[in-house]
Amino acid sequence: MGIDGGTLSIYLGLLAIFLSIIFSESTTHQLDGTIIRLDYTQKQLINTQEQLRDIQIDYWNARGVDQLRKEEPDVAIQSYDKAISINQQAATRDPRYAKVWLNRANALLDLGKNLDAFHDIKIAYELNPENVKILDTKRIILHSLGMNNEAAEDVKKAIELDSKISGIWINTSKVYLDLNRYDDALMAANRAIQIDSDFAEAWGNKGNAILKKGKWDEAIEAFDKAIELKPKYATIWFNKGNAFLRKADYLRDKMYNVADINNFYEKAIHAYDKAIEFQPQNLNAWNNRGRCYYKQRYYGAAIESYNRALDINPQDALVLGNKSKALKQLGMVSEADEAYKRAIELWYPQVFPAYYIYYTDSGFEARRFSSAIDRQHDPTNQ
Repeated sequence: MGIDGGTLSIYLGLLAIFLSIIFSESTTHQLDGTIIRLDYTQKQLINTQEQLRDIQIDYWNARGVDQLRKEEPDVAIQSYDKAISINQQAATRDPRYAKVWLNRANALLDLGKNLDAFHDIKIAYELNPENVKILDTKRIILHSLGMNNEAAEDVKKAIELDSKISGIWINTSKVYLDLNRYDDALMAANRAIQIDSDFAEAWGNKGNAILKKGKWDEAIEAFDKAIELKPKYATIWFNKGNAFLRKADYLRDKMYNVADINNFYEKAIHAYDKAIEFQPQNLNAWNNRGRCYYKQRYYGAAIESYNRALDINPQDALVLGNKSKALKQLGMVSEADEAYKRAIELWYPQVFPAYYIYYTDSGFEARRFSSAIDRQHDPTNQ
């Protein structure tokens, strides 16, 4: 059956309408897809930018950490500055920057810029207040600024976050030692030892806490354990020397046998010698070594030790005062007076204007003026 012209026109019209609908829908679907793909691509670009930013931050942060390990804090700070400059607006708001502020604080601390370090660690803490490392570094910085009560609060927070880290308990014991809370310091040191009995510093802190309680023999046992674990630990050798020195002083005051007393002074000297072997610039070890010789009446040897201490710091008033005492015992009055006068010039009145200097058997000390009568005993008036 044939199709007439009118019918064909109708069919062609319907076909055109159908094709136009299909084309229109197809175009709409394609455009929607393009919009969706563009939106997805934009998100990918944003994520990629953030990832690249993170990579840059991690790179400069890691570079700074490596430089700090190489004992180059100045250079490390430049790397941390680079990390912070990547997005300065986010640097004080984005928790991902907390590690950078923490590490820069440690570098500043190494340079002795404690106030600047405090500024950085506060930002790190605000970004991540539950990070134990940040709390521990904040505690160290507070301690360096003499803010021991505040440091104790940070120690408590760190313990609440993780009480199974021996380092936290070690730092706790240090804080309590500085606060003269020796029982608490001993408790914290023992907790550190329970967690890790091979941690030399924990045994050292235990020894210090026991020594402060006047138990020299027990303190020496703790120091010996620390030295067994870390034989070249100069600080522990120094503290062990202090334990022997205090025991010898106690026996001397109680009029014990001179040979026994001198034996403990010799043990103290041996410990100070070991401290000096591993840390030659330990001024306090040289000074205390001199005190041991002085108390055994080896004044020449005492002066030699004091001179070595003064080579490290010629401006140390305490060492100069102790040297003056030894010189006086040898009859070297003019030299003794010169050392004494220099000590006074360094110490009084610039540092302690309300104090006067006097000698004790233990060394060179200061006493606060309490009355006009005390001022008559001011050695600068003699």
